[in-house]
Amino acid sequence: MLYRSSACAGSAADADRRCEPLETPAAAGYRDGGVLFPQWLIESDRGFHLGQAPLTRDLAVCIRKTDFSETSQILSLFGRDHGVIRVIAKGAFRRSKAGNSKFDGGIDLLDYGEAMYIAKPGRDLATLTDWKQLDGHLSLRQSLPGVLLGQAMAEILGHLLAEQDPHPPLFDRLAATLPYLASERAEEHFLALLIDVLAEAGYLPDFEEPQTPGGRADAGLARIAGTLSRLPREAGVVQRPPQLDRRQVVGLTDFLFAHVRQITNRPLFTRDFLPR
Repeated sequence: MLYRSSACAGSAADADRRCEPLETPAAAGYRDGGVLFPQWLIESDRGFHLGQAPLTRDLAVCIRKTDFSETSQILSLFGRDHGVIRVIAKGAFRRSKAGNSKFDGGIDLLDYGEAMYIAKPGRDLATLTDWKQLDGHLSLRQSLPGVLLGQAMAEILGHLLAEQDPHPPLFDRLAATLPYLASERAEEHFLALLIDVLAEAGYLPDFEEPQTPGGRADAGLARIAGTLSRLPREAGVVQRPPQLDRRQVVGLTDFLFAHVRQITNRPLFTRDFLPR
């Protein structure tokens, strides 16, 4: 049975209120601003306090993963309400005798799901305690060009976004656009999303400015970029993107990747694997 705080000072009525058992385990839960406190929450006159750091729940897309030991993973998750957070998923590959795994046998790059983790002050890695996969993007994984575009977007997000800096509109754009990276106009959707990422992060170049770090885009590429940035978005997806020829796709991709490399001073390894 769960109880309220045993600090029963005060009147008899106050003592009865403070010391009464909570009616159900669910009643002991407390949610505030996306933070879910566990059921053994204790209530006192000063509010709520816990025996450990609170659990945080957020929708997230995995933008980087590294296997750690035989059973665990270190992940970078782009959360909708909490931004990029680095977590360790202990026992990610471990399964019970019945074949069950609390992380669905490991989390893959670009997986979309609901994460629950504990972030303690002063520690570089939060501890992932639960992961509920909502979309593994099966259609995307069946398209090699789509997978390569998704990996490139994950690398760029990891370079441009600061940790714990939330961008809810950008997260919605990413989640809505990922399935379209396996579509007929995958590269156009990718470029439109990349322009949105740069704009949201505050690094959108002036395509006609000669001193732009990525060089100067020719007039044709500048018009295409302007068109992609102005197209309407519905449910996070760009509507009716223009069909670009190979020269236009390669030229605009090279320009934007060069811009990202210059402002971050970091290489983009995925560019070498994209179609040319």
